[in-house]
Amino acid sequence: MKKTLLTTVLVLTSSSIFAFDYNGSNESKWDIGGSIAERCVVSTYDGGDRSTTLDLADASAQTTASVSLWCNTHSAKAKATYSSANSGDMVNEYGDKIKYLIDVDQAKNLSLATAQEVDQLTGQGTQVGHQTKSVKVTPQVTGNEFAGTYRDTITVQVAVN
Repeated sequence: MKKTLLTTVLVLTSSSIFAFDYNGSNESKWDIGGSIAERCVVSTYDGGDRSTTLDLADASAQTTASVSLWCNTHSAKAKATYSSANSGDMVNEYGDKIKYLIDVDQAKNLSLATAQEVDQLTGQGTQVGHQTKSVKVTPQVTGNEFAGTYRDTITVQVAVN
């Protein structure tokens, strides 16, 4: 008896919540929608081995990698942050260091002793595609450096501007 009474109460309660309005209109409307989060994507291409075969006897700017950016926003630029694993130094197997500067987009002579933020051109939307800029490295050499193979790792992270 208790189960029958409870079932009857639940059926009556639920039917009144979703009651159909027989006196309603011949039209009904509701809103739909959703969101797509803003995001940016970065890709690098080093042209084969040009990034690891810099002429360290030459103190001029040398092209290393190409950095491509794309964002799904309406902004023409994104914030690209460049950083160095060795704080802006190429280091050889003995721990000897050669400082360097980078050029990317409109930013010139950046030291990666600390991370550097650049407002970099980006492809935008779904039809335009990505924007690619070359990164140039200028070794700060004097001609009196120790022999060895010098290396560093540059990282670029991109965020919505």
